[in-house]
Amino acid sequence: MLLFEVPLLIRQLKWLAAKEQRQYTEVNQKSEV
Repeated sequence: MLLFEVPLLIRQLKWLAAKEQRQYTEVNQKSEV
């Protein structure tokens, strides 16, 4: 793997994690109401 691909990969993983976390919290808020 090329060195400059690593930060890009990490950024994608963080973005996916944040996206899933946001969806998860939205579902929890809807179920609480």
